[in-house]
Amino acid sequence: MQITKTTNQFWKLLKEISPQDIEDESQIPFRIYVVCSPGDRKGIETILFKSHPLSQILDSSHQVEFMDECPSSYGEKDIIIDSRDTTPLDVNMSQYYFHLRYFGDWRKLILRILECRGDISLSLARHIPAFREHKADQVIRECCMVNAQFVVINSLPAIIPFAIPLLPVSMVGDIVTLTKNQMMMTLKLGVIYGFEADWRSRGMEMLPIFGNAFGWKSIAREVLDLMPAGIGIVPRGAIAYAGTAAIGKVMRAYYSKGVPVSLTAINRQYRDQIDEATRIVKQMLPRFLESRKRHGEGK
Repeated sequence: MQITKTTNQFWKLLKEISPQDIEDESQIPFRIYVVCSPGDRKGIETILFKSHPLSQILDSSHQVEFMDECPSSYGEKDIIIDSRDTTPLDVNMSQYYFHLRYFGDWRKLILRILECRGDISLSLARHIPAFREHKADQVIRECCMVNAQFVVINSLPAIIPFAIPLLPVSMVGDIVTLTKNQMMMTLKLGVIYGFEADWRSRGMEMLPIFGNAFGWKSIAREVLDLMPAGIGIVPRGAIAYAGTAAIGKVMRAYYSKGVPVSLTAINRQYRDQIDEATRIVKQMLPRFLESRKRHGEGK
């Protein structure tokens, strides 16, 4: 009976997620203009595409063009990377123009592009290998923070009564929301490494996530609910953060290197992440509570 109930919950949760939206986001067209000297082109190709032939990665919708000079015009989805040993152009196009000399190295330049161009960052990562690890880190980190903050919000009424009217009714059954976010994170990690976002291909990979969620829920709540009101808020947030980080790291290893997914691997990663997660939540909590307090007073 319990297995049937859990399976039904699993499939109900899947229906709430749209893999097609993630697939569409990972296919947004873009054009990158790389401004460099002819002698630098081969080295830059190696940096951006590793050992992958360009013909196997790019198509007519996703292009990288090498040029001697900056283009005279550019479009909304275009990016200009200037690798010349010249002074960066003093123009108002920070969302489009990135000069290697200004950032100092390729890693910082790529991180800045992902930060500035969130609209096409998933597509950039899917089609250009140099962006993949950085975007995967970003996706995992953002989901960890969202899940930790969600748990903190759900814990606020225990210590801040004025927060109660600010909480939406949907914040019930927190484990469903946490698991849903983890599944969306997993779909994004898959497309980053070139896998399609569809349930036929990815559905079975989600089972360890779902099973792990129910195991942690029962253990964590039995311990934390015994604590006086408010004391458990940091452990709750840390569990959500570390659990999400563990799943993200295991799924990234699966998609990038083919490392098998297992509950043992997820639990091992969880134990490795919990101390760091606790530190992050402790740092986050005062700022978060102050922000919520100001919001509540404004109401």
